Amino acid sequence: MEDLFHVAVCMDSYFLGEPTNYEVTALEDSKVYRFNKETVDSWILRYPSFNEFFRADIIESFIQVNEIRNHMITHPPSELISYLYRNYPLIFDKIPDKHIAQFMGITPEWFSKLKKKKKHLIE
Repeated sequence: MEDLFHVAVCMDSYFLGEPTNYEVTALEDSKVYRFNKETVDSWILRYPSFNEFFRADIIESFIQVNEIRNHMITHPPSELISYLYRNYPLIFDKIPDKHIAQFMGITPEWFSKLKKKKKHLIE
């Protein structure tokens, strides 16, 4: 979702230099570019504008993903959905409910109930 995350980076793969255990699924038409850490590191040193992009967009994406994961670990689904509505409402406009439910680790039926309850409270 270009409006939300400009860049998708597998942090484990990037920092450890090993294949990730995760997958990225495109839910809309996308362009995917693959770079290894050595290439990115050389661009950071060689090109000041890429360094700015890296620091602004990639690190911000790392932080966003980490915050979402932390909420997933420390909060029940009812609080996670509230957090997502407050901070990332675009998710609910762009991503089908079945994918959000799968991401949250709950059934689509339970997600639907939570979504109705939380959306009513937030609006």
